Amino acid sequence: MRVKHDIRFRDDHYEVVYTGEATPEGFDSVLHDLTGHESWRPGAAILNDYRAVDFTRLKNYSKIEAIAEIIYRYREKLGPIRVADVFSENEIRTYANLEKTIRSYHGYEFEYYSADDFDKALLWLKKRR
Repeated sequence: MRVKHDIRFRDDHYEVVYTGEATPEGFDSVLHDLTGHESWRPGAAILNDYRAVDFTRLKNYSKIEAIAEIIYRYREKLGPIRVADVFSENEIRTYANLEKTIRSYHGYEFEYYSADDFDKALLWLKKRR
Protein backbone atom coordinates (compact mmCIF):
# COMPACT_ATOMS: atom_id res chain seq x y z
CA MET A 1 0.00 0.00 0.00
CA ARG A 2 1.39 3.39 -0.84
CA VAL A 3 0.91 6.53 1.17
CA LYS A 4 -2.49 8.22 1.03
CA HIS A 5 -2.83 11.95 1.48
CA ASP A 6 -5.40 14.61 2.24
CA ILE A 7 -4.58 18.20 1.19
CA ARG A 8 -6.18 21.03 3.13
CA PHE A 9 -5.70 24.69 2.32
CA ARG A 10 -5.58 26.84 5.45
CA ASP A 11 -5.53 30.64 5.59
CA ASP A 12 -1.80 30.95 4.98
CA HIS A 13 -0.47 27.44 4.33
CA TYR A 14 -1.27 23.97 3.06
CA GLU A 15 -1.64 21.09 5.46
CA VAL A 16 -1.06 17.63 4.01
CA VAL A 17 -2.00 14.66 6.20
CA TYR A 18 -0.47 11.33 5.19
CA THR A 19 -1.25 7.72 6.10
CA GLY A 20 0.20 4.40 4.97
CA GLU A 21 3.57 3.32 3.66
CA ALA A 22 5.92 5.90 2.12
CA THR A 23 7.14 5.17 -1.41
CA PRO A 24 8.71 7.32 -4.12
CA GLU A 25 5.52 6.91 -6.17
CA GLY A 26 3.48 8.20 -3.24
CA PHE A 27 5.58 11.37 -3.07
CA ASP A 28 5.10 11.88 -6.80
CA SER A 29 1.32 11.57 -6.37
CA VAL A 30 1.29 14.09 -3.52
CA LEU A 31 3.32 16.66 -5.45
CA HIS A 32 1.13 16.21 -8.52
CA ASP A 33 -2.03 16.78 -6.49
CA LEU A 34 -0.57 19.62 -4.41
CA THR A 35 0.81 21.64 -7.32
CA GLY A 36 -2.41 21.00 -9.27
CA HIS A 37 -4.61 22.19 -6.40
CA GLU A 38 -6.84 25.10 -7.45
CA SER A 39 -5.37 27.43 -4.82
CA TRP A 40 -1.70 26.39 -5.23
CA ARG A 41 0.90 29.13 -5.65
CA PRO A 42 4.67 28.59 -6.01
CA GLY A 43 6.61 29.29 -2.83
CA ALA A 44 3.75 28.34 -0.54
CA ALA A 45 4.20 27.18 3.04
CA ILE A 46 3.43 23.49 3.64
CA LEU A 47 2.85 21.58 6.87
CA ASN A 48 3.30 17.84 6.26
CA ASP A 49 1.80 15.59 8.92
CA TYR A 50 3.64 12.25 8.62
CA ARG A 51 2.69 10.91 12.06
CA ALA A 52 0.75 7.96 10.57
CA VAL A 53 3.31 7.03 7.89
CA ASP A 54 5.65 4.05 7.80
CA PHE A 55 9.02 5.02 6.29
CA THR A 56 10.53 1.51 6.55
CA ARG A 57 10.95 1.06 2.78
CA LEU A 58 12.79 4.38 2.42
CA LYS A 59 15.77 3.35 4.48
CA ASN A 60 18.06 2.84 1.50
CA TYR A 61 19.83 5.66 -0.23
CA SER A 62 18.60 4.89 -3.76
CA LYS A 63 14.96 5.39 -2.74
CA ILE A 64 15.81 8.58 -0.88
CA GLU A 65 17.61 9.86 -3.94
CA ALA A 66 14.63 8.87 -6.12
CA ILE A 67 12.38 11.09 -4.00
CA ALA A 68 14.83 13.98 -4.30
CA GLU A 69 14.73 13.54 -8.09
CA ILE A 70 10.91 13.54 -8.09
CA ILE A 71 10.91 16.79 -6.14
CA TYR A 72 13.41 18.21 -8.61
CA ARG A 73 10.95 17.56 -11.45
CA TYR A 74 8.39 19.75 -9.65
CA ARG A 75 10.86 22.54 -8.79
CA GLU A 76 9.32 25.18 -11.05
CA LYS A 77 5.79 24.50 -9.83
CA LEU A 78 6.96 24.35 -6.19
CA GLY A 79 9.00 27.55 -6.23
CA PRO A 80 10.88 28.49 -3.03
CA ILE A 81 8.68 26.44 -0.68
CA ARG A 82 8.95 26.35 3.09
CA VAL A 83 8.11 23.02 4.69
CA ALA A 84 7.49 21.96 8.29
CA ASP A 85 7.34 18.18 8.68
CA VAL A 86 5.87 16.39 11.71
CA PHE A 87 6.84 12.75 12.38
CA SER A 88 6.33 9.99 14.88
CA GLU A 89 9.34 9.46 17.14
CA ASN A 90 10.17 6.22 15.32
CA GLU A 91 10.37 7.83 11.91
CA ILE A 92 12.10 11.14 12.56
CA ARG A 93 15.62 9.68 12.18
CA THR A 94 14.80 8.02 8.87
CA TYR A 95 13.44 11.24 7.49
CA ALA A 96 16.42 13.26 8.70
CA ASN A 97 18.49 11.44 6.07
CA LEU A 98 15.90 12.09 3.37
CA GLU A 99 15.64 15.77 4.29
CA LYS A 100 19.41 16.28 4.09
CA THR A 101 19.43 14.83 0.58
CA ILE A 102 16.50 16.97 -0.56
CA ARG A 103 17.98 20.12 0.96
CA SER A 104 21.30 19.52 -0.80
CA TYR A 105 19.50 19.01 -4.15
CA HIS A 106 17.11 21.93 -3.99
CA GLY A 107 17.89 24.37 -1.21
CA TYR A 108 14.32 24.35 0.09
CA GLU A 109 13.76 25.46 3.64
CA PHE A 110 12.85 22.45 5.80
CA GLU A 111 12.39 21.86 9.50
CA TYR A 112 11.15 18.68 11.09
CA TYR A 113 9.39 18.05 14.37
CA SER A 114 8.35 15.14 16.55
CA ALA A 115 4.69 14.19 16.97
CA ASP A 116 4.42 16.20 20.20
CA ASP A 117 5.61 19.39 18.48
CA PHE A 118 2.80 19.95 15.98
CA ASP A 119 2.10 23.46 17.33
CA LYS A 120 5.81 24.35 17.21
CA ALA A 121 5.93 23.24 13.57
CA LEU A 122 2.99 25.45 12.70
CA LEU A 123 4.53 28.39 14.57
CA TRP A 124 7.84 28.01 12.69
CA LEU A 125 6.00 27.84 9.37
CA LYS A 126 4.13 31.07 10.08
CA LYS A 127 7.23 32.93 11.35
CA ARG A 128 8.97 32.32 8.05
CA ARG A 129 6.42 34.28 6.01
